[in-house]
Amino acid sequence: MVTYAQARDHFRSSESHLYDPTFIVGIVLAVVMYMLRAKFPCFMFTPIGLIMAITLKWLTFKVGGTTLYEKKEVPIAVGLITGFGLNFAFTCLLSVMRNMGTLIIP
Repeated sequence: MVTYAQARDHFRSSESHLYDPTFIVGIVLAVVMYMLRAKFPCFMFTPIGLIMAITLKWLTFKVGGTTLYEKKEVPIAVGLITGFGLNFAFTCLLSVMRNMGTLIIP
């Protein structure tokens, strides 16, 4: 079992995923996917994204093993999830502001 001190030290260390550039790449990919979906309503990326994720995970394990998976693929996945969450929160905030009349968006 991981103690609070161990978790705190991990996230303060240089091994934390928050400081990894691939984390930022994941967030950017999430925003780009949302922008494409907003621009093109027929852009359904979810099923293809799932297939791509499974394929990339399999290839990562075959080519680089668990080391490559932990160092590169996990931060990208965490970045994607964070990007989706931040984008959802931002659009919900804009929607609430628009419905309250404090934000005028045509």
